[in-house]
Amino acid sequence: MMSEIIDVSTFKEGIVPVDDYHFVFTVKSKDQLARRRRMVQNLERGAVARVSQRAVSKGFIGVGRLAAGSLVFATIYEADEPRHISIGPDANVFVTTASNIVRLDDNLEFCGSIENKLFSFLHSIERSADGQRFLVCSTGYDTVLEIDVHSGDALKIWYAWERGFNPDLDGNWLTFDNHQHEKWRSEGKTSVLVTPGSNAYGIAQTYRSAHPNFACYNGPYAILVHIAFSGALYSINLEDMSHRLILKRSPMAHGLRKLSDGWALVETTEGKWTEFTNNFEERGGITAKNLGRRHADSGTAEWLQHVLFLDETKAVFFDANRGIYAADLKTRTIQFFETPEDYCFQDAILLGRS
Repeated sequence: MMSEIIDVSTFKEGIVPVDDYHFVFTVKSKDQLARRRRMVQNLERGAVARVSQRAVSKGFIGVGRLAAGSLVFATIYEADEPRHISIGPDANVFVTTASNIVRLDDNLEFCGSIENKLFSFLHSIERSADGQRFLVCSTGYDTVLEIDVHSGDALKIWYAWERGFNPDLDGNWLTFDNHQHEKWRSEGKTSVLVTPGSNAYGIAQTYRSAHPNFACYNGPYAILVHIAFSGALYSINLEDMSHRLILKRSPMAHGLRKLSDGWALVETTEGKWTEFTNNFEERGGITAKNLGRRHADSGTAEWLQHVLFLDETKAVFFDANRGIYAADLKTRTIQFFETPEDYCFQDAILLGRS
């Protein structure tokens, strides 16, 4: 548990002993240089959303470790923009891609995929405590789905458009339902009828009204959903799908993790990993905002994707603008690792220690 904000920019550079830790990770894309330039341009004009569609990028799922100053890894499976990883009680690994969920067995070998017409621009995935269900953010359609692990069927669906997140910033009312579409048109509203399954990205990012990018279980009857555009975290009642505001932070956070006695949030555009109590009172964290070693063309923007704790004092940071670095909070040491600058690392889960 942390009780202060630790600034890793004050750490001395040196060796952080992490070479015997193995992890599975995702590289969302291998065109990060071009993405970074677009991101900086968007942030400089005060926008975090893409205004036009682009082609789906190729990425991969890998397994590796950090040794001799670099990432030593092997590619397991190439996919369309793989993002988030979940490992269940059966040790199977599930990874969200642009439009499906890839399944790897306990040997990390591909053994199938889960498809659904509402899967679009998938982001987070979390396995339920009993291992029978997934919670998946289909960001391209502003929806969150609970999926049966075995059949792939949607058990519950939270539609942002039907729960008050309408219209979009341009005044467009979004719906999947033709009857609702015609009703809104008759009322003089600008309505957009969306056809699910039309493409991997869903509707263009700037035309989404919510952009939910992660969700997680919070007990048997509720989930937590982050609305990336506003930075708001909501509690959703799974019985009636009603929602209430829990927390308001900076936009585009990239992950909420349950701790033994609270929560941890990666505040992407703040370059910060923040700890909260169970009641979401901030109590400490780690900031990399003042850290140097930025890639070229990254401007002053922060884009921290993920923080992987290896033990109580050592953590690995996956940073779109700095690559991969590890920090030892006890010795106050930081080490940067060589990685391909065009790789956009998104998520990682610790597999074990050799």
